[in-house]
Amino acid sequence: REYFMFTSCADDKVVFTSQKQKMEENSQQQSNKEEGKDDTIEFRKNELVRYKEKETVTLVGVHPDPEETYYTIRREDGVEVNTVRKHIRRLRKGENKDEWTCSMCTFINDGGSLCKACNNPRPWTCKACTFINTKAGKSCEVCGTRR
Repeated sequence: REYFMFTSCADDKVVFTSQKQKMEENSQQQSNKEEGKDDTIEFRKNELVRYKEKETVTLVGVHPDPEETYYTIRREDGVEVNTVRKHIRRLRKGENKDEWTCSMCTFINDGGSLCKACNNPRPWTCKACTFINTKAGKSCEVCGTRR
């Protein structure tokens, strides 16, 4: 015996879904959430997201449309691009390569050149001597090589 349940009513049509089909849909939704493919995820403006599995970008706008919601993203070079949901996803833990830890207060920042907690400058590594500079100067504190 199979049971059916009412799922929607639109345009004078009533839709019933079998209990088995509904359980399969719920299982697929749970699987998609675990894999980061959940279409119901809401994104926040200025959130860092992964674009086409190639680059981390900033989400700068959401544009609802009857057909499909469009998103405006800003690439690292400042170029803004419109895209659709299937091309962006949330970053997984530890995936943000621009993340850095402040040497003064240990706050984990998601980018930028100043710590969001204490305004301490972001450390940078000299390409010539590999010294990790903690001051926001334009040249290395040890060898003087320009940034």
